[in-house]
Amino acid sequence: MKATYSSEQEIYSLCALASASFTNSFNDLSDLQSFTTTVVNDVLQDGTVQGLIGSDWELVWGPVVFSQKPNNSPTVADNTMMLLYSPSQNLLVLPIAGTNLYSSYDWLQEDLQVGSFVKWNKVVGGGFHINILYEEAAISEGTYTGLQVLLAMKDSGGQTMVEALSKFAATLTTPATLAVTGHSLGGALSPTMALYLFDSQKLSTDWNANQNINVIAVYATAGPTPGNRSFADYITHTAGLSDTVTYAYSSQYNSLDVIPQAWESGTLDKVPGIYESNINVISGSNPSEAIVGTLATIAFLKTLSKSTLYTNVYKQASVWTEMTGTFSTDVDDQVTKKLKLAEIEFVLPKTLKTYAAYFINFVRFMAQMGFQHTEAYDTLLNITGFVSAFNTIKSGLLKSDQTPEQLREAAVSRIVGLD
Repeated sequence: MKATYSSEQEIYSLCALASASFTNSFNDLSDLQSFTTTVVNDVLQDGTVQGLIGSDWELVWGPVVFSQKPNNSPTVADNTMMLLYSPSQNLLVLPIAGTNLYSSYDWLQEDLQVGSFVKWNKVVGGGFHINILYEEAAISEGTYTGLQVLLAMKDSGGQTMVEALSKFAATLTTPATLAVTGHSLGGALSPTMALYLFDSQKLSTDWNANQNINVIAVYATAGPTPGNRSFADYITHTAGLSDTVTYAYSSQYNSLDVIPQAWESGTLDKVPGIYESNINVISGSNPSEAIVGTLATIAFLKTLSKSTLYTNVYKQASVWTEMTGTFSTDVDDQVTKKLKLAEIEFVLPKTLKTYAAYFINFVRFMAQMGFQHTEAYDTLLNITGFVSAFNTIKSGLLKSDQTPEQLREAAVSRIVGLD
């Protein structure tokens, strides 16, 4: 069956598959892995999905799920990755999962470890030497941790993704494109993984010996900044080279999404007022949105370290394309109604009542932030049809009547203490 989606829509749709087990917990890693595999296979075999992305997508490797605490009960997915191939398009897609809202490991070890850096020479290893103009290129400690996890993950046959990719590439008769894609945390890890694959070709342990992968392309969305200015410049430089194997780079973000504003100082500075046109500033407050501003200040301070002489050195690589977001009045109305039903302004003791308006604005901000970082992209990337089918299949396997949107709303409510 031929796809009605463009190749780009297909890639972003397959990216969503990496979140198959997110916002849910399981008895153990075996259950978690089994559920993820079932969801992915069922989605790829679904008639509605095949009408959108085509019917010839096959799994080359994975999906493989990593849990930092695999023996815990319940267990959650910390990282997920898989490799797929479409023979009709001669296209490989490597989706990398973003932050699982339920994963403290994602938040604490991969997202927020931004005060220290690892040099790119060390990341690639094996005697790799970067162009002297970019010798200071480095990625955050958190991005490095995530990349190492991904590279170490093995399927049931004991193969890493790179080993499987190398073996598969050797069987190709026509050079293929590899699209590395990820959202959120995956939006930081995908350009890093793609660049690692590109640079590691130059080593003696070449995974692409016959150069049967002739394009390594990045399709990142909503990604926070993975590294320093020199790393961003190195990405731009590498993407501009004309060689036998090409590294192509693109990254898109929703203008109303807070997450990709991290960790560059100039973009973090925009966070407190990002919804100011729709969430009214409290009369007399100075500065406005003090809670959000404080959190943005904390985020900025986390980027400072002795190694950078206490300056922010993060920078997004070009091309970083803005998609114009739309404030969701539906989400805002829902959370405002919930706040009204909770009677926040009446149940608080006398002194705390003065903070009620600030708390309400903060909850509205958090709800909007959650929406703009997740569901909003389905519309902006024009993949709502795929996501709807994907969510229906996933909910059916979970035997749950809760949609992913409702699960996200429940998580936000728990964070702010409304549940």
